[in-house]
Amino acid sequence: MKKFNKNTSIIIFIVLSNIVLKLPFINNPISDWHSWNQVTTVATARYIVEDGWASLFNAKVDLFESFKEDSNATFAEFPILSGLIALGFMITGDEYEWAARLISILISTIGVLYFYLLVRDTAGQQVAIYAAMFYLISPMNWYFHRTIMTDVLMVSFVIGGLYHYYHWINNQKWSDFIISAFFTIIASLSKAYALYIGIVYLCLLLENHGWRKLFNGKNILYGFLTLTPIISWIYYCFYQMSKMNSGNNLMTDAGLLGPISIWFELDYWSSLLSSVGDFTLSAFGFLIFIYTFTRHFSKLKESKIALYWLGAVFFYFLFVREGNREHDYYQMPFAAPVLFITAIGINQLFIQIKNGFKPKSCQIFTVLFWSLLIIVSGKYSYTKARLDMSPVVLGKKMKELNQGRDYVLVIDPDSLQRNQAVYYAKSKGWHIRKLPELKTIQEYKAHGVRYMGINYKSNALQNAAPHLALYERNFKKAWQGSSTDRYKKPKTLFIFKL
Repeated sequence: MKKFNKNTSIIIFIVLSNIVLKLPFINNPISDWHSWNQVTTVATARYIVEDGWASLFNAKVDLFESFKEDSNATFAEFPILSGLIALGFMITGDEYEWAARLISILISTIGVLYFYLLVRDTAGQQVAIYAAMFYLISPMNWYFHRTIMTDVLMVSFVIGGLYHYYHWINNQKWSDFIISAFFTIIASLSKAYALYIGIVYLCLLLENHGWRKLFNGKNILYGFLTLTPIISWIYYCFYQMSKMNSGNNLMTDAGLLGPISIWFELDYWSSLLSSVGDFTLSAFGFLIFIYTFTRHFSKLKESKIALYWLGAVFFYFLFVREGNREHDYYQMPFAAPVLFITAIGINQLFIQIKNGFKPKSCQIFTVLFWSLLIIVSGKYSYTKARLDMSPVVLGKKMKELNQGRDYVLVIDPDSLQRNQAVYYAKSKGWHIRKLPELKTIQEYKAHGVRYMGINYKSNALQNAAPHLALYERNFKKAWQGSSTDRYKKPKTLFIFKL
């Protein structure tokens, strides 16, 4: 009973801590780091609410890719997260940012809970406690797990799938088989790259049952169940894309894989090292990671699943090269195995400290250690959460002026702000990066645009003066305002009625 109560208390603490730590900034507009990605998710949710659940199979966003009416259709990940957010919007009665972020936080809670359980069952409870603590305050998780991104769903369900697969291999319970298959299906539909976890499954299978049982009926059934949904979805996306001019289809586009030459670029590996060292492990966590390999490799071999997991993610880095080079959120899968290994090292380090110092000194060291990590990690998380309010301000003002919800055109040189202003305008429209000539504007006007919004750095206005003067002579300037970017540099905003 005491053991049960202790385990229950730890689980409750982990769940509550994960939620409480991520509540700050929960009501932020979607204009933080990688907000273009997050807006795509909530925009898809908007049209599920408006058009019904059939939109899960014909997702739409606010942004047109061409002048064709169906060019705002998008075929990327199966919109599981967007569907959950749409349900949240229906329940709350509006498109509240906090509702979308809360759903991501709750999904991340599944991940951290299964992470604790997996480490506990493979490396012991004390290591699991340290691993869970690292996982909770890792800047990579602390920030990204409250963002509205499908990667959060993928990472969390990968961990859940691995936990149940590990137990399926060891006890052959059909409940673990079914739950693991379900989690793996959801993870891969959220991000097809989640199938990298299959390498860990294969290693566990070979370790426990050998080559002879590799192709037995149960394993073939598991492979069929987990691969059929994602293969079917990729084929469906490819087929739909062949019929229309729609948005990018990440499920059939090899652009995020990139050329093999990336393997030999020092900048690629140094950026990954920086992400893992600073943003995942924080402060001196990377040193403990190295310490674990150099001083306690025998302990690592006792928890081989951590090494299998690390190797699988390394393969993922080799496979999805361009994606990992361009976007730091692609490194989210690396956090769990790296923190698992680091927790093994910190456990051994704390054992040595306890043996060499008085209890009081050990307590002081422990408090200082975790306090420092929390402060540093909190700083990283806060920095990522800083907002660029300019597209939000511009979009909301366009919504106020554009009562008829006519199409809009947004000009913003920032390529990472391709859809925020359009989303907050609660309309559909286009985004371009360069100030257009009158002929181009007339073409957009002919396709239904009635309001043109401009988001420009204030220190670049002098170069834009000829275009702005041309617009003022030919169109009505409905509004001019100001805002700042993420780094508090001034932005000047304009809205013209065409």
